[in-house]
Amino acid sequence: MVRNVSAEIFSKRIYYCQKCLNHEKKVARKNHKCQCPFIDCSCEKCYLVEKRRFLNAQLHELEEISYQETNVATEDQIESKNLKPTFLISACRGKGGWDLDGKCVSVKIIKLPYFL
Repeated sequence: MVRNVSAEIFSKRIYYCQKCLNHEKKVARKNHKCQCPFIDCSCEKCYLVEKRRFLNAQLHELEEISYQETNVATEDQIESKNLKPTFLISACRGKGGWDLDGKCVSVKIIKLPYFL
């Protein structure tokens, strides 16, 4: 009994190829991408796997965009906080990022480490 518990604690999780699982084959996913016999399969189950992968990629992109948009400040906010430009990089973002005077309306702030 002690052996079983210790084996469970130290064992790693094995991930299996979803397309192979759809076709009742249990193949470890590691180093399997180029050798999968169902890589171009167009059955209904494999189509759902591809659709899920595509939707997950889109969701990941949206999460990254929303994270980047939360780190946006205007020039007025930068000036009000008295931030030193030596520790910041700012860049114009998005459409209409420039006003009529040629100033950047919205900037993305990236804090640089002190050693740069």
